[in-house]
Amino acid sequence: MSDMQHIPITELTALTTKVAMARGIDNERASLVGQRLAYCLSLKLADSDLLETTLVALAPGQHEAKMIAENNRSLVFTAKGQPTVTGMDQALSTFITSDAKELRVHETRCGALAIPALAPLLKQTNQPASYFFINLEGKERRIDISHEGEVIGVSQPRERTLAWNEVRIHLAPPSADSKAIMQGSDISTFQQACQQLGVPIRRTLWQRMQEIAG
Repeated sequence: MSDMQHIPITELTALTTKVAMARGIDNERASLVGQRLAYCLSLKLADSDLLETTLVALAPGQHEAKMIAENNRSLVFTAKGQPTVTGMDQALSTFITSDAKELRVHETRCGALAIPALAPLLKQTNQPASYFFINLEGKERRIDISHEGEVIGVSQPRERTLAWNEVRIHLAPPSADSKAIMQGSDISTFQQACQQLGVPIRRTLWQRMQEIAG
């Protein structure tokens, strides 16, 4: 028997929300956690390992990232160890409405998960962006997002530019200085499969989530 089982997106969203609430997260933020994790999992921006790591990292009383530096070109925030699935909304909004072209956020966890909060802002302002983060294996990745808020590629930069717990956003069309991992067509195909068959989740993790949610 495969260690993976396919979970409908709505069911995945609902149970993840319940687990977040069981971890002490308020209802509104827990709902965001459920929606955003399901979104990332259905686009292959996250997997069972990242889902588990994020749920463990959730804690009550989490707050928005704080600005620690700014200039005409960039803004710098600190997330104080919080996972990017929550706590970055204010930083992203401040950045998108500023004249800065780069945002850096220090002391993050689970870096890939800010995409669901960032993508709608890019669509509203008609701007493309590249999002850089360090995955759980310690490798730097770049996610490219179109001006329509669609994820159009995942790649590995040829040179590392980030600290292990840092994310960076650059407002510009994607550059060619990286090695492709997934293209837009790959992401779309995976998303369609998740919509039809469900999202692949490790069986043992799913069972543990059910136990936590009660």
